[in-house]
Amino acid sequence: MSSKKRVGIDLGTTYSAVATTLGGDVEMIPNSNTGDETTPSIVGKKTEEESVTVGEAARNYGQTDNGELITTIKRKMGDDDFEAELGDRTYTP
Repeated sequence: MSSKKRVGIDLGTTYSAVATTLGGDVEMIPNSNTGDETTPSIVGKKTEEESVTVGEAARNYGQTDNGELITTIKRKMGDDDFEAELGDRTYTP
């Protein structure tokens, strides 16, 4: 049996997840903020703030009037012409 540790990342279009192998078993690595095994694939920013956040906290921003979200950018990976705006910045996949 190999003593190497392996990590797998699922960059899903709706949710992302991370897992590792421990003793031959696969173990999901929970999100450190929520404890959930999956994290919403969302980037958000409060209108009045400069910093961005991801996951459940970002989804919460979108449920208020003072937040902006990027929710579909991973579906555009590989599209060199796609851009998404969040606040005064432009992001590409």
